[in-house]
Amino acid sequence: MLLYWFVAEVLLGLPLQVDAKAEAGQQAAQRKFLADLVKIALGLAAGIGAVIALVATYRKTRIEEYASHRDDHRLFSERYQNAAELLGHAKPAVRLAGVYAMARLADDWDEQQQQCIDVLCAYLRLPANENDPGDGEVRDTVIRLVAAHLQPDAEPSWQGRKFDFTDVTFDHGANFSWAVFSGQTYFGNAKFAGPADFRGAKFAGNAHFRDAKFAGYAYFLRAEFAGPADFRDAKFAGDAHFPDAEFAGYAHFAGAKFAGDAHFPDAEFARDAHFAGAKFAGYARFKGVKFAGPADFPDAEFARPADFPGAKFAYAYFQRAEFAGNAHFQRAEFAGDADFRGVKFAGDSDFLGAKFTGPADFPGAEFAGDAHFPGAKFAGDAHFQRAEFAGNAHFPDAEFAGPADFPDALFAGPAQFKSAKFARRADFAGAEFARRADFAGAEFARRADFGGAEFAGRYARMWVTVTSGGSLDLSEVKLGRERTSEDTEQPARRSVVSLRHATLADPASIAASVAEAANGCVLILPGGTRAPDPMPNT
Repeated sequence: MLLYWFVAEVLLGLPLQVDAKAEAGQQAAQRKFLADLVKIALGLAAGIGAVIALVATYRKTRIEEYASHRDDHRLFSERYQNAAELLGHAKPAVRLAGVYAMARLADDWDEQQQQCIDVLCAYLRLPANENDPGDGEVRDTVIRLVAAHLQPDAEPSWQGRKFDFTDVTFDHGANFSWAVFSGQTYFGNAKFAGPADFRGAKFAGNAHFRDAKFAGYAYFLRAEFAGPADFRDAKFAGDAHFPDAEFAGYAHFAGAKFAGDAHFPDAEFARDAHFAGAKFAGYARFKGVKFAGPADFPDAEFARPADFPGAKFAYAYFQRAEFAGNAHFQRAEFAGDADFRGVKFAGDSDFLGAKFTGPADFPGAEFAGDAHFPGAKFAGDAHFQRAEFAGNAHFPDAEFAGPADFPDALFAGPAQFKSAKFARRADFAGAEFARRADFAGAEFARRADFGGAEFAGRYARMWVTVTSGGSLDLSEVKLGRERTSEDTEQPARRSVVSLRHATLADPASIAASVAEAANGCVLILPGGTRAPDPMPNT
C-alpha cells in the first residue's frame, strides 16, 4: 500500500499520507480520476468512429459524384456530338435544329459553354452558301441567339465569354443593341451588309473592329468601351453614329474612312483618341466632345464641314490636316498643346471664343477662306509664323496673354485686330498686309514689333494703345505697294497709315521711324499730324 501511494505521489503529485482517513480520501479521488479517464477514452473512441464513418461517407459521396459527373459528361459529350453533326448537315432545316441544340447545350453546360459558343461563331465564319436560300436564316438565327444571351437581363447569360466574329459576313446586318460583351470581342475584317446596331452596347474587354466594313448605318449611340476600341482602317460606307459614346480605353480610328457622315457629338474619350490619316468624306460632327487624353488628327482629311464647337481637348494634334469644307471650333477649349502646324483650311475656319490654355501652334497654316478668331483667348504662346491668310483674318477682341508670333505671316485679305489685347511680345516683323489692316483699339503691354512689315493695302489703321513698359517698332516698314495675290502685283499706289488716335509712350521716335520709311505715302501721326506728304485726314 505504501508503495502504491508513493507511485501516486510521484505520478500524480499527491502528497504521501499514511493515516487511514487520508488514505480513504485519496482512494475516492483516484477512483473518480480513473472514471474520468474511462469517459474520455470512450469519447475518443466514439469520435474516432464518427470520423471514420464521415470519411467513409465522404468517400462514398465523392465516388457517387464522380460517377454522376462522368455520366453527365458523357451525356453532354453525346449532345455536343449530335449538335455538331446537325450543324454540318446539308439541309438548312437540320442545321437550324443544330443551332438551337448547341445553344441549349451552352445554357446547360457551363464548364464547356465557351466551346459551344466557339462552334456557333465558327459556323458564322464559314463562307455563306449563296445557292442555299435557307442558309441565311440559319446564320441570322445564330446572330439573334448570341445577341439575346448578351442582354443585361438574359438568363441564362453568355456574358463574360469570348466572341470571335473575325471575317464574318453579316448579310442582313446585326442587332447587338444593349448587348454586354464582358470578354474579348473580335469583329476584325467583319462585313456588315446591312445596318450594324450597337446602341447602348457595353464592351468590358478589348473591342476589335479593325478593317471592319460597314455597308449600311453603324449605330454606336451611348456605347461604352471599357477597354481599347480598335477601329483602325475601318470603312463606313453609311453614316457612323457615336453620339454620347464613352471610350475609357484607347480609341483607334487611324486610317478609318467615313464615306457618310461621322457623328461623335458629346462623346467622351478618357484616353488617347487616334484619328491619324482618317478620311471624312461627309460631315464630321464632334460637337461637345471631351478628349481627356491626346486627340490625334494628323494628316486627317475633312472633305465637308468639320464641327468641333464646344469640344474640350486635353491635347489637340492636327498637323497637316486638310479641311476642304468649313472648320468650326467655336468656344472649343484647348487645355494643352493645340498643334495646327501646316494645316490647310480651304473653307472658312471659325475659332470664335475658343480658349487656348497651352501653346497654340499655327505655323505655316494656310487659311484659304475667312479665319475667324473673335474673342479667342490665348493663355500660352500663339504661333502664326509664316501662316497665310487668303481671306479675311478676324482677331477682334482676341486676348493674347503669352507671346503672339506672326512674323512673315501673309495677310492677303483684310486683317482685323480691333480691340485685341497683347499682354506679352507681339511679333509682326516681316508680315505682309496686302489689304486693309485694322488695329484700332488694340493694346500692347510689351514690345509690338512691326519691323520690316509691309503695308501694301490702301489703308492701315494703327490706332493702338501702347501702355507703360511697352513699345511699338515700325522701323523699316514697307508702304505703298498693293498686292492682289502672292505672285501678282499692281502698280504702286498711295497708302495711308494712320496712328491718329494711337496712344504711344514715345510718339516722337515712332514718328521719325515711320516717316523715314513712308516713301511718299500718307502717314497720319498721333494727334492728326501728317507726314511727309499732306493729304486729307483719314
